[in-house]
Amino acid sequence: MKKPSLSGGETSPYPSRNRLVMKSCVLVASALAVTFGCDIPSSRRTEVPGPAHTATTPDLVAEKPKAPSDGRVSLPQALAYAKENAPEAVVASAEAGLGDAEVTASKQVQPFNPTLSVGLGQRRQAGGTGLDAQVALTQQIEIAGQRGKRRESAQMYRELTQLGIDAAAWTVHADVHRAFERALLAQERLTLADERVAVAKELLRVAERKVEVGEESSLVVDVANAELCVAENTATAAAADVEEFRLLLASAIGWPSPPGLEPVGRLDAPTLAESGPELIRSAAESSPSVRQAETARRVAEADLATAKREAWPSPTVGVSFAREGSTTTPDNFSPSSTIWMGTLQIPIPSFARNQGPVARSRARVKVAEARQRAVSIQYIAMVSAAIAQVNAAARQSAALEGSVLPTFEKSLAALRRSYDVGEMGYLEVAQALDRLWAARQQALDARAAYYEAFADLERLVGPLDSTRSSSSRGATDGGGAR
Repeated sequence: MKKPSLSGGETSPYPSRNRLVMKSCVLVASALAVTFGCDIPSSRRTEVPGPAHTATTPDLVAEKPKAPSDGRVSLPQALAYAKENAPEAVVASAEAGLGDAEVTASKQVQPFNPTLSVGLGQRRQAGGTGLDAQVALTQQIEIAGQRGKRRESAQMYRELTQLGIDAAAWTVHADVHRAFERALLAQERLTLADERVAVAKELLRVAERKVEVGEESSLVVDVANAELCVAENTATAAAADVEEFRLLLASAIGWPSPPGLEPVGRLDAPTLAESGPELIRSAAESSPSVRQAETARRVAEADLATAKREAWPSPTVGVSFAREGSTTTPDNFSPSSTIWMGTLQIPIPSFARNQGPVARSRARVKVAEARQRAVSIQYIAMVSAAIAQVNAAARQSAALEGSVLPTFEKSLAALRRSYDVGEMGYLEVAQALDRLWAARQQALDARAAYYEAFADLERLVGPLDSTRSSSSRGATDGGGAR
């Protein structure tokens, strides 16, 4: 056996001891890392799958149906396409990923990483020296159930983001339904404007013929030309409106590029909306906005519980291994020694008790409660007002169309014939036609007001029946269920 060296340091009688010590430290560190929450390699980990959300990230390229070759679309096709491709639906689906991310973050076993410290130094003692080494591994752990509270809060937040998808679906349905009806209505306005141009041209030809035979003054031709100019300008504006509403329809369903889409179908006949406390209460129970307010309050309460729980102290446990090298002095020889030690540190919550997050969470709970009460009160009033607006617009449209549409074509033909045979002068016919066109425009305006009011109602209570049958009661019989 070799003697220890007097010149400093040592010559170990066991050459493999240092390697054995380091291997032991590595094994201890690995065991503690697994025990106290260090991440496990993904190849050995079995993750508990969360609920799948198939509609959260729609593929805007692969999932889009092919456009019709003629650019025409029906209401069912528009609604089906908009369900996953409308801008609001896409944004809401992407935002739902925030909830999934919170759930993933809450699955972390411990919020703290283990700390590994290594020390190496020379010890001097009465003229002799020795080499000392130390390895320590510590881990701060949560023992008050903080992780469970975070998971509860994350699950509620994910539920809140999923309600955003439902809210977007209601809004998208209402917007697409309105855009489709308005595009059809714009086409009907254009048809009416073209008819007005055709009538103005016919009256101008008759006026020119009458002036040639001396039955009318030449001034009538100038008036007829002016009337034709007004009619053509109206038709030009109506054609621009058709293009605009078709583009709005394409935008509402998320169609990526112009030109706009031509709606295929017939205008829905205005009918009265159902009303009553039962309907409003049922709508409130299923309304995403009302449920969002309630869920937001629950999220705030869960965050408050988490903040309170995180005020609890989190102790730190650890283990250390030390090796003191041997020292040799003229009077003494100290052999090397090893020391194993377990440690426990408990913070004393005397100053920092998570006061700030707790106070902010309490304030958020109060805000969420106030917002929930406000939404509940406002929702009932808004639904009642929307039902009243729909019913008023339906009655107004029914009154105008009931008095104008049945005799419109007949009156139009009678006025043209009266001027042709000389029973009425041009100015009399022109004045009567102006009133007839104005009444027809008012009927179309009433339809437009009805579709706007109906869209507002659908945003509040969800999709309503858009395929009303001929057996549905009309807007004038006092019933009218959609």
